[in-house]
Amino acid sequence: MGKRLRSARGSELGINLTPMIDVVFLLLIFFVLIAQSSRWRRAQVELPEPEPSAAKYVYSSGVLTITVICDEQGKLVAYQAQGQMISPEQVEVLTQKLRDRKEADPQVEVNLRADRRADGQVVEALMAACAQAGISHVNLVAAME
Repeated sequence: MGKRLRSARGSELGINLTPMIDVVFLLLIFFVLIAQSSRWRRAQVELPEPEPSAAKYVYSSGVLTITVICDEQGKLVAYQAQGQMISPEQVEVLTQKLRDRKEADPQVEVNLRADRRADGQVVEALMAACAQAGISHVNLVAAME
């Protein structure tokens, strides 16, 4: 058996757990009631479903589309801009192409189409090239199922 503590008068010392158990049960009841009341207050609403026609991509002459092409592991293979393939080592060529387009049309927009396997740093580098060219309107293109 475990050792029992005795006070100086010889009576046994112990911890009364009854108040602690009462507090735990009160907290449990409190949290259950709060969870139930938050469910009661939530209004039932039918949310609209997106229509695929609203997500169609519109090509226009003021938009330059740059496609990021990656391999199976997500490593950058090339950029494609205006039908021209640009290797990853030729980022300066891409930046110059962006500058030329900005000079020709100050309101130019850039659409970035990246493979879902592409690393975020690839897209970040492409956005930095747009910033260096002075293009501030950049769209990230996504496909809807």
